[in-house]
Amino acid sequence: MSGRLRKFGLSLCIGCCTLVFSAPAPAADLVTRATDLADQYGEGLANWRTLAIMHRAMHDAANAATPTYERWAAPTADEPAANGASAQSAMVAAAARVLTLLHPARSEETARALKRAFLYIGDEPGRAASIALGNAIGTAAVERRANDGSSSIRPFVGASGLGVWARTPLGFETSNTSSAQPYLFPDRPSYAAPPPPPVDSDLYRRDLEEARRIGAVETKDRTADQGASAIFWAGQSSQRGYMHLAIRLLEEHPRAGGVIEHARIMSQMATAMADSAILVWLEKERYAFWRPVTAIRAGSAGVAPDPNWLPLIDTPPFPEYPSGHAADCFTGSATLRAAFGSDVGALVYMSLTGKEKNLSDLSKGVGQHDQSDDGLWTYQRRFPSLEAAATDCAESRLFAGAHFRFSDVEAKRVGDQIAARAAESVPRLDRRPRRD
Repeated sequence: MSGRLRKFGLSLCIGCCTLVFSAPAPAADLVTRATDLADQYGEGLANWRTLAIMHRAMHDAANAATPTYERWAAPTADEPAANGASAQSAMVAAAARVLTLLHPARSEETARALKRAFLYIGDEPGRAASIALGNAIGTAAVERRANDGSSSIRPFVGASGLGVWARTPLGFETSNTSSAQPYLFPDRPSYAAPPPPPVDSDLYRRDLEEARRIGAVETKDRTADQGASAIFWAGQSSQRGYMHLAIRLLEEHPRAGGVIEHARIMSQMATAMADSAILVWLEKERYAFWRPVTAIRAGSAGVAPDPNWLPLIDTPPFPEYPSGHAADCFTGSATLRAAFGSDVGALVYMSLTGKEKNLSDLSKGVGQHDQSDDGLWTYQRRFPSLEAAATDCAESRLFAGAHFRFSDVEAKRVGDQIAARAAESVPRLDRRPRRD
């Protein structure tokens, strides 16, 4: 076990394992089976763009066949009439069309999944109409995002200067960002966000001192449980984890509206999680704020430099502000609370698995976002609520020495804003204002 991790008394071989969220719970229905398939096509990475496009198309196809909720997108001119199409068949046809267009190398696997879905549904009238409707809506959903900026990839540019992000001193290469347009906001320029505090402010100095004390590799100020929290959340994609959690909650708490309501919930989740990724990376590029390891080593006004300081877990290779882990967790938790309310119950658990891969630890970013689901053991952290899970996720980045507290505060603002917009989207048609 790595010397950095041994002190926390975990019974797991964390130093030689990649830590990941566990595989999703058994799919609740055809909605979440599609989630599972799209997640697999990400090959261990958060496949958020595909999931957002696919689930929005599934929702719209189901509601084109059986109008219950408003649609994410208006019908295109060439969308066929429903003509007796069924919600389930139109929905799975839309999902298959999106997956075929976005993952052509997996088209045979997608075709087999579609065949299994139709066998699950069984014989029904209007199958041809369902397929035509789903294909049209799935194609339109992909075309609508064809020029959304997601293919405009560029590296984060490091620089020198107070408060400016630079490559960490441990030899990371830089990571990338894109020009992807958000789903719940008009465009990137319209998204306003506050900057991080000035490096000569009392707030900055307070949060830097906290990061220095609690996030250092060697410190008496971090408890064993805080260290376990840092390790747990660092080794996984919270994007994937919250989509997996949504599957499990639908399995445990199926909605009265059945497949159409499930399609709505998963479309809200996928859309919210996509915007979390897009908006956080927009802010990271916009402000390019330095990481604690750089700030503490360099020093600043009122802060003496500490050139030998090291974080518990080696710093990810992109700017600090805001915390992506925290934003994903706050977004996912708030969106799920809006969907399930008190039905979720008093206990939430998040799981991760890990398979021995002879890795030194979580250094050089290995395991921080890239995962597989072939684990040999499972490790869980249990929480009394979704809010508690999100808070633990956010604070874990302080315990890891990767973020400042003000970055978690901004992440919560982002997550709450996204979740509120997602929850207000695609309302029931019968809840429109009445005309007397």
